[in-house]
Amino acid sequence: MRISLNDLIPMLEHMPLTNKFFAFAQREKSIRNTLKKYFRSYVELLIPIIQQGIDSGEFRAINAGETAIAASANFGGTILLWDYDPETVDLDHCLETDFGLFLNDIKV
Repeated sequence: MRISLNDLIPMLEHMPLTNKFFAFAQREKSIRNTLKKYFRSYVELLIPIIQQGIDSGEFRAINAGETAIAASANFGGTILLWDYDPETVDLDHCLETDFGLFLNDIKV
């Protein structure tokens, strides 16, 4: 599977708004709870995919929940850094690198 910047463009166009939302979440409990629900739903989508890889023997015996959180943080962090400094962060290349490192770390 290849992750492409073109696949992310619709989401990335909203990054400045998303960053403001994250900042508000530090001060507003209702916004923090909304972000928490979003984050948990995203992680819950990844867990069965990772678990399937574990069950099929493609991935090492790892904690699927912790791995989903780590993957979310890694990819989200790369996108955040790109939003702050797109001249330094080649998003397409960095996401491909992130994904490759992630897979290499969890595969058997």
